[in-house]
Amino acid sequence: MDFGSVRILYASIRKLFVLSFFRSFVLSFFRSFVLSFFRSFVLSFFRSFVLSFFRSFALIELNFK
Repeated sequence: MDFGSVRILYASIRKLFVLSFFRSFVLSFFRSFVLSFFRSFVLSFFRSFVLSFFRSFALIELNFK
C-alpha cells in the first residue's frame, strides 16, 4: 500500500465523515425547526378552538338566561 492509496483512502473517509456529520446536523436542525413550528401551530390552533368554544358556550348561556 503506497502513500497515494493511503491518501485517497483518508480523503474518502474524511469526506464520508464530513457528509454524515453535515447530514445529521441538517436533519436535527430541520427536525427541531419542524417540531417547534408544529407545536406552536397546534398550540395556537387549540387555544383559538378552546377560546371560541368557551365564547360560544358563554353566549349560549347568556341567551338562555
